[in-house]
Amino acid sequence: MSIMGEVTNAPAEQTSSVSVDGGQAATENTFVAPEWAKGLSIEQEILAAPMFKSVKSLDDVVKGYYHAQKMVGADKIVVPNKNSSSDEWKNYFVKAGLPESIDSYKVELPSSFDDSSLKETLTKTAFESNIMPDQLNKVMAILEEHNNKIISDYEASQADAIKATAEELKKEWGQGFDKQIFRAQRVVKHFGGEEMFNEVIGSELANNGQFLRLMAKIGEKMTGEDSFMPEQIKSSFGMTKEEAKKKINQIYGDSNSPYFNSAHAQHKDFLEEMLKLQEIVAQN
Repeated sequence: MSIMGEVTNAPAEQTSSVSVDGGQAATENTFVAPEWAKGLSIEQEILAAPMFKSVKSLDDVVKGYYHAQKMVGADKIVVPNKNSSSDEWKNYFVKAGLPESIDSYKVELPSSFDDSSLKETLTKTAFESNIMPDQLNKVMAILEEHNNKIISDYEASQADAIKATAEELKKEWGQGFDKQIFRAQRVVKHFGGEEMFNEVIGSELANNGQFLRLMAKIGEKMTGEDSFMPEQIKSSFGMTKEEAKKKINQIYGDSNSPYFNSAHAQHKDFLEEMLKLQEIVAQN
């Protein structure tokens, strides 16, 4: 006795058949061919296809075949498969619209990709890869848009960074901002010449806060040299906070200064100067 052997009276298997002659003996599992298919030797799976549900006569079949062939056209395109050769694939794409030769492959690339050597490489690769010209144009247009956005975002971030650096230095140097920038320029020109100065101006160093501070600091040490910064140039700029603090300390450190002697003829002048110096130091 076994579980497999318990069932001894299994029901008879039902079979499915197709009646092409329109016979009447049909069980519920028997496929009955439509009237228009009487006398035709056609497999059940074909007649049972959804496309034949609306067919009422052989006339419908003939008309349907005619219109299908008319839509396909006389020059049918056979789709290659994974075993097809590269030439078969090329012929397929040529029939589908790909230019027959690289010389006939015309594309309108965006301006940023219109370099002659780059265009030649892209065109050759696209043609060999069976990419239609209009498809390449669309892809390159998307790349152009993407690249433009990257450049725009970068330029915007650079502009924000430059603005932030300038505001920071103006807050730090106060009225002496222009003087410090001029000092930095003079240092670069003094040691590197005009060529080096132009290279720095065109680079990120020109907007680097640490670099500008360093150059200005060197310039402060060299300011005493008339050849580096003549007196008439020095006097045309405002005073930095550091210079104002230094001047205040000099006045406070001189007990004989008119600032401390109310009877001195220049006492008022020194008071006004001290007020201006303190305003410079207090600037935000």
